[in-house]
Amino acid sequence: MIADRLASFAAALRSAGIRVAPSDVHTALDALAAIGLTDERDLYWALRTSLVKHGDDIPAFDRTFHWFWRSEAMPPIPSASEPDSPSRADDATAAEPVLEAPGRASPAGVRRRLTEAEPSESEPERGRDHDHAATYSSVDALGEKPFDEYGADDYERLSARLLGLSRVGPWRRRRRRQPSPRGAVDVRRTLRAGLRRDGFPMSRHHHRPSIQQRKLVVVCDVSGSMEPFARALLVFAHAALAGRRSVETFTFATRLTRVTKELRHQPARALPAAGEAIADWAGGTRVGESLARLDRWHAGALQGAVVIIASDGWDLGDPTPLRTAMARIQLRAHSVIWLNPQLRDPAFEPLTLGMSTALPFVDHFRPCHDAASLVALVRLLDEI
Repeated sequence: MIADRLASFAAALRSAGIRVAPSDVHTALDALAAIGLTDERDLYWALRTSLVKHGDDIPAFDRTFHWFWRSEAMPPIPSASEPDSPSRADDATAAEPVLEAPGRASPAGVRRRLTEAEPSESEPERGRDHDHAATYSSVDALGEKPFDEYGADDYERLSARLLGLSRVGPWRRRRRRQPSPRGAVDVRRTLRAGLRRDGFPMSRHHHRPSIQQRKLVVVCDVSGSMEPFARALLVFAHAALAGRRSVETFTFATRLTRVTKELRHQPARALPAAGEAIADWAGGTRVGESLARLDRWHAGALQGAVVIIASDGWDLGDPTPLRTAMARIQLRAHSVIWLNPQLRDPAFEPLTLGMSTALPFVDHFRPCHDAASLVALVRLLDEI
């Protein structure tokens, strides 16, 4: 019965540190019965509205919801007129949970998932498997088609599939703490509560560290050798900017260009605006000089951030500026990820002067030639 499943879900929320009173469970059950849900987006919002009282609990709720309701097939939701009758889900396959808030992004959202584009009411998305392969299957429709074979429609589909990137990691612990049923004793709240009750602290209050997304810096090589892949990587950067606060995006070929402002436009306008701002598109390559400018002019953005550099490393100039810049970026950043489309070839070896110079200062060396490689990158971001 849905009541049993809801009680189990409430227990899972309590285990995640969210306060859920029995009256809240009854409210949620009444909401489900009154609405007559068949769409899991409605399920998400009904439960979140009924069971979440504090904004700080939303990330934990999203993670628990994603884990709990994808672990097995969702039971029928009774309607208001027939409390125990099967829902319309008996006549059609239940829709896959869509955790994307309509009209806005969740503050931290579901970890370890690249959310699919919002399905239409007439064609709901399918699938309930809880492993990573199913969770990230939203990009599988593009297969392993390389970016250098993409058409305009493929880029639009890739952009739609990557919209959930704003709700994944990397994460960091904050010094600010949040109330919790368990954890360290919150002495201040405990004493204040006691003062309101005859001056005796009869009950203890607890708190725990809160988490937030780390800063993300995307640096994309748009030189001639990277041109077939640069557009897809800018789509990735645009998806990262959608809903995240601390993201900076730069491009370089012969000069460094900041395109963060341009990529904050809507998808139809973002890439054309970035293209207008990039004066050296498909030009030569000056990796060392460009990264040196990044370290010199934008050192604050690099501090504690995860830095993603997408380039094939073709730089035939003096390797000293590149070596110095990479060493300084590695010291400032939390982690450095280098994406190279040439890694799609199993026999590839980073023997070019630029790549061999930068590689000792790179924490993660990954490919970036198709949608599957971007999916792998999203998983990595959530694990760092």
